[in-house]
Amino acid sequence: GPDSAVVITGSDLWRVPLSGATPRRIGAWKEPLSSFELAPSGRTMLVAHGGVLSLISIPDGASLHEWSEPCPSAVTSNFSDDDRRIAVRCQGSVRVLDTVSDAVDKVAFPPADVAKSGGYYEVVLDRGGKEVAIAGPDDAVRLWDLASGSLRVVGRHHALATTVCFTPSSDRIISGGRDRTLRIWHLDGTPERVIAAGDNVAPDSVHFADAGRLFSASGIGNSIRLWRTPEAVVMHPIYDGMWMAQSADGGSLLHATYPGALTLFDAHTGAQRAGVRVAHVALLGAALSPD
Repeated sequence: GPDSAVVITGSDLWRVPLSGATPRRIGAWKEPLSSFELAPSGRTMLVAHGGVLSLISIPDGASLHEWSEPCPSAVTSNFSDDDRRIAVRCQGSVRVLDTVSDAVDKVAFPPADVAKSGGYYEVVLDRGGKEVAIAGPDDAVRLWDLASGSLRVVGRHHALATTVCFTPSSDRIISGGRDRTLRIWHLDGTPERVIAAGDNVAPDSVHFADAGRLFSASGIGNSIRLWRTPEAVVMHPIYDGMWMAQSADGGSLLHATYPGALTLFDAHTGAQRAGVRVAHVALLGAALSPD
């Protein structure tokens, strides 16, 4: 099970044991960190700092590659299952980085659409690294085929589309929007299901876990809820907080707050499993380590 968390504190990156042992700094940069993402293998991590994207090794923090083209306001990214490709959301554009060939694919959005959304949209790469799903910056959910370069609309919400993810089999997409719904789409655009996310939840994040039997959504209202698939049944409202991270097996949830508190909960009962406070820091993000 997860025994440590990776957290941002300003321009530093730390690994924090949930046992209460001394945190260890992985890396430090001159510029504040805007995001980070662990690779599925746990051996590398993409770090965004000052508009620069850097690939580092874990656990020593050594720099492996740096992409020189500026990527301002990079806040979300994810890897393909083989660690080779990385999808990144930059200000006004989406990029896919190839860590082997150094190639960079890019699609940009009209500045007017980005401005209307407040710069908010989300991207996710499928497990095979072949397609990218994009929610926003308007009400649309789009699919970008990297081989052909085609970008097409899969479906639309009744308000801003805010989050998107592929099912574990990569044959469907789940999206969330400010219309307070989660929507399941086939890749050809056929809608499968609409799920009410709750009166106080506009989903800003969706994750699959437990081999696809559960998915979770969190967002405005700072709550996180679990659904069984394919049944559209709310299982459990878990906890309020600023950041949430879910373990790979879906059994644990990490709750992080700005003042430095990290708490690990049982995802099904809400019982606290572990907790630690990082003194004299302000947490700006958190994730559970794969191991």
